[in-house]
Amino acid sequence: MTDAPQPIPTCWNHWIAVPTGDQAGVIELLGLAPVRPLTFAEAQELIDEDAHTPPDVSGARSP
Repeated sequence: MTDAPQPIPTCWNHWIAVPTGDQAGVIELLGLAPVRPLTFAEAQELIDEDAHTPPDVSGARSP
């Protein structure tokens, strides 16, 4: 995937930095699966949708 880095402006933006070479282990430990590659544009769209779509009764994000 070729994608030029770009800023991701959001109303919230939190990052966690973990000094490790075990990306898969950190993803599993934090329960961030399933994961898939995204472009910066796709990430922006996903972040906006997640931040501005209210959860349904089960806690899942509604489509």
